[in-house]
Amino acid sequence: MNRRPHIFISSTFKLNKEVRLKLNDFYKQIGAEPMLYELNLTPSDIPHTYRKDLKEADFIILIDKENYGTPTDTGKSGIHEEYEIAKKSNIPMHVYMSKKEMNRRKRNNLSKDIMDDNVSYYVFEDDETLLKRIMETTFEIAKVIYFREFNKNHSIPDDEIKSMALKSDFKKAQDIIKIIDCMSGYGKDSFHVFYSTTLFIEVVEKVYFQLKTKKEYFIDPFLQDTSSRFVNLGYQIIDNLAHDSIMDRELKEIEIPVIGRQKIFSAEWVNFPMNSIEDYNSWFNDFFEIYQSFKKLVIEKRNKIDFET
Repeated sequence: MNRRPHIFISSTFKLNKEVRLKLNDFYKQIGAEPMLYELNLTPSDIPHTYRKDLKEADFIILIDKENYGTPTDTGKSGIHEEYEIAKKSNIPMHVYMSKKEMNRRKRNNLSKDIMDDNVSYYVFEDDETLLKRIMETTFEIAKVIYFREFNKNHSIPDDEIKSMALKSDFKKAQDIIKIIDCMSGYGKDSFHVFYSTTLFIEVVEKVYFQLKTKKEYFIDPFLQDTSSRFVNLGYQIIDNLAHDSIMDRELKEIEIPVIGRQKIFSAEWVNFPMNSIEDYNSWFNDFFEIYQSFKKLVIEKRNKIDFET
């Protein structure tokens, strides 16, 4: 690539002034060229001139908060127009939606379009978590830009690259689903088996370390994020179980898909556990709820593969 990667920051200004400045500094520090209309895009008296610069971007970060922005002469806000330009121009984009906006009964028109278009998005609580997540995706963004540039120079069709990435992610996700579904089958009636035996520990620990073999196990950032959320929670549960129980006698050996045969032991609670059964039931419920979100994402990816092949 003969120039620094150009990353366009798309958001309303008032609610995101500090975030935009911090992203500007961050991307400059790592050698990228941030594109912010208030700082470094084409000055002009002609309305919307800077949006032409958007088409020169290699990647777009779009931040959708509860403030839709002021409608232009098109009837849509600037950020909404930028979203549409990015889609029409096939510019790769990460979308971040605030939890406040997602939970609103009446969402803004941009949010509605994002959801209607089935665009994946990351939900954030506040500016701190937003910035942290954006900065964590730097490697992913670099990969996308690199492959896009590689494709331009080597004439590999976009569809072929996307298909390769989807299939790679789908194969990895399938293995995780086989493992967790098998484990969850033992606890389909209650979570008791997960805190009275070592089943949860044996299975989730292996999935956790499998995902941690690479910083970005999945190419798709939303699969990466969702899988990380449930396995990280699972590992926290394991850590608590290590304090609240001790391994007792061997119960049986079971076959877990992908992993193989595993010895399962009973677990005896210590006299003064740090956490209650209610705590564990709540954590297990959260774990499987996030896991179901992961499965839903995987199904969407599979349908996309089926549609495009």
